[in-house]
Amino acid sequence: MLGRAKILEKTKRYDESLATLSEISVVYPNFLPVHIEKGKIHIQNGEWDAAMESVSLVIMKDRQNVEALRIYSFYLLARDYDHEMLMEKFGEL
Repeated sequence: MLGRAKILEKTKRYDESLATLSEISVVYPNFLPVHIEKGKIHIQNGEWDAAMESVSLVIMKDRQNVEALRIYSFYLLARDYDHEMLMEKFGEL
């Protein structure tokens, strides 16, 4: 199912990709890569708040997740410039 979601993402069918990822997250709620992929799709759709919800969920469960920290840092650079928080996240990376 994750492969299907990636193919849908590559063909720019983001809503269908999100639906597939949501199905996966319901069946496997502790599978963190799904939430990271959902965050990426939300960013591509311009849904920054939804992206941060997905990524924050991953960070809460795994504070050392590099991909989640990278996306969170990108958010801090692109949308909500907070120098102190950005330096903290870079330090965690």
